[in-house]
Amino acid sequence: NLCFFYPCLSVAVPIEKEKAVITGDRMEILQRGQIVEYKGHVKLVQQKNTIYADFMRREEKTGLVNATGNVKFITSSDTSTRIEVTAPQAKYDTETESGEFWQPAKLLRKSITNPKDYLQMDVQRIKSAKSAGASIVSATDKVQVTVQQGTGTAVNIYGNNFQYDLDAGTGTVWDNVLMTNQLSSAATDVVKLTAELINIVDKDQRVYARNNVKIDYQESLATGQ
Repeated sequence: NLCFFYPCLSVAVPIEKEKAVITGDRMEILQRGQIVEYKGHVKLVQQKNTIYADFMRREEKTGLVNATGNVKFITSSDTSTRIEVTAPQAKYDTETESGEFWQPAKLLRKSITNPKDYLQMDVQRIKSAKSAGASIVSATDKVQVTVQQGTGTAVNIYGNNFQYDLDAGTGTVWDNVLMTNQLSSAATDVVKLTAELINIVDKDQRVYARNNVKIDYQESLATGQ
């Protein structure tokens, strides 16, 4: 096996085919150039996508990158929004611009012009992929989505499946869906809603519940207390 080790302030290796660049404090070339490892302040840039990590390992043949340690993925669908995904581990395909982040993972979509508008998802694993030109994020198993719009109270949505179009700013939660909305600072002022699915539309700043919708008000609200 051929192995080189280069201690330096920063090493940049362009990946011309995928139009991606990886930089880091140190780099090792292994297995006659088939594997490249980057350590310390590692950064991958590919068009609108940027990934930071403590360590990255790239397979030259497949273009697959594995990242560990303080992984942060940043992208933007337009000039008004910013999307961040954080996780301890991730893998990213530079050929398809798809990724997977896990254990646990958090997605945050926030408005650049109004930071009080945001959508946050907490889950064990997040997948991102390109589909028909759109950037799609999906998650399964105990999904929690928090939607905050302006100075209003946050809406929490729980379900087993979630899919979100980063470019359009629209998402759907389905399968065992529960939505809660804290109406005031009082712990008892809560509305609980169940439905087969819930649609989130950022542009309209609205959340839509569909199919077999049931609303449950806390007793204090129902009695007017």
